[in-house]
Amino acid sequence: MTAFLGAPPPQYIIPVTLGGDFTFTLVREDSDSNPVDWDGVLTMTVDIVKTQPAPILAAVTGNQAVFYIPSGMCDQTHSNSTIWQIVFADPDTGTNVPVAVGYFARYDGSAM
Repeated sequence: MTAFLGAPPPQYIIPVTLGGDFTFTLVREDSDSNPVDWDGVLTMTVDIVKTQPAPILAAVTGNQAVFYIPSGMCDQTHSNSTIWQIVFADPDTGTNVPVAVGYFARYDGSAM
C-alpha cells in the first residue's frame, strides 16, 4: 500500500456547456468553519495547450476567491482530458500551495 506524505488537494469536476461562462468561489475556513482570509494570490491554470497553460487569477475578498472562466476558454475544453489546478501563493511562507485540482466535463446536449 502506498502512503502519502501529505494530504493531496481535493479534486473537482467543472461542468461546461458550449457558449457558457463558468464562475465559482473557493471559500477558506479553518477546522472549526471560521473564515480565514486568503491574504495571497490564487491562480488557476487550465491545460488547453499542454505546453502553455492558460492562467486565471482569482478576485480575492477576505476568505472568498472568485474564479471566472470565459466561454471562449470553456469552449476549448474536452471532457475528462482538459485538466486544471489552483495554486495559492502564500506570502507568509513563500511557497505555492496546491488548493484544488480537477478536469472538465462537457454538457452540450449530446448523448453521453
